[in-house]
Amino acid sequence: MNSYLIIIRQIIFMFVLMSVGFVLSKRKLITSEGTRSLANILIYCSTPVIVITSYMGSFSIDKMKKLLICFCLSVAVHLLLSFLLKQYFALKTRY
Repeated sequence: MNSYLIIIRQIIFMFVLMSVGFVLSKRKLITSEGTRSLANILIYCSTPVIVITSYMGSFSIDKMKKLLICFCLSVAVHLLLSFLLKQYFALKTRY
């Protein structure tokens, strides 16, 4: 149950960061480059930390298997989306 609370807290933190970026962008306090930087922080830093944090605690083979499955699924989704986007842009440039 404790890991669920950690994940929920991290997700709330991500939404707070997104909200701050949105408000600052709408009030023209940060540029579009600053908005992209905040989005990159969320995507490349916060998300992996949430995944790693959810598996913290006592070690068990079951948790290790779940982490490996999560990693493999992440790689598979990344490769699939890369392939689909490559096909999409190849079609878009033809027309």
